[in-house]
Amino acid sequence: MKISSVNCLDSKTRTKPMRNLWIALMAAYLYVLYKLMVLKDIPVIRIGRMRFKLGGTDDGPPNWVPFKTIKAYMLGRYGLMKAGLNLVGNVVLLVPVGFLAGCIHPNITWRQSLTVGLTVSSGIEIVQHVFRLGIFDVDDIILNTLGVLVGHVIFIRFAKKGFSRNPTP
Repeated sequence: MKISSVNCLDSKTRTKPMRNLWIALMAAYLYVLYKLMVLKDIPVIRIGRMRFKLGGTDDGPPNWVPFKTIKAYMLGRYGLMKAGLNLVGNVVLLVPVGFLAGCIHPNITWRQSLTVGLTVSSGIEIVQHVFRLGIFDVDDIILNTLGVLVGHVIFIRFAKKGFSRNPTP
């Protein structure tokens, strides 16, 4: 028996309990982001002989110049592995925010998602700066916001196809 797919943009298939679930998931994910990006509550990750401390540094001058850090990573000043982890990680960490924002507000536009991205990532950077829990870097805001926009695009792709409850081979 095939169950029809559910289109997130269709007001007939959206329910208040489902929206509340998306809101709860967003709140939980924002809490996880706070623990990871602000409190840096991350253990050292070991892959073979390599060790990665994903918490970053806690001191140094803030970067107010757009693309300064991104350019340094792209030119290999910090090593390929660190550059890849920083650039990709800052994008990937915020992808769920863009996706969940779409699930909560199915008619969200890319500009509204851009605003969500700027707000969330600026909030993270400001808290890090004010409470000296990290270094303010405008490039992190750019990369995080890009992640939210990628999440928005993923949501739009799923919303157009519909979420299949019972995929058929």
